[in-house]
Amino acid sequence: MASYYIQEIRTVQAHGLYFFMGWSLGGIVAFEMAQQLSRQGEQIAFLALVDADPLVTISELENDAVFMVWMLGEALVLNLV
Repeated sequence: MASYYIQEIRTVQAHGLYFFMGWSLGGIVAFEMAQQLSRQGEQIAFLALVDADPLVTISELENDAVFMVWMLGEALVLNLV
């Protein structure tokens, strides 16, 4: 998925600086895109991952209240609030 998105991005912008942000699975994909591009010598100016913890399972976030508390905790840890 990351390789495919990189190919598509390069049709619009062949070289960095690249700015990426991804939410949930998109965060993990954005991270992998940044890794691949860095290995190719490209510059990543910004990489933001929102709710992209691969250790948290969907069953842990089944209801909205648990999800919101978890997100607030993540924001506090990252000093976003």
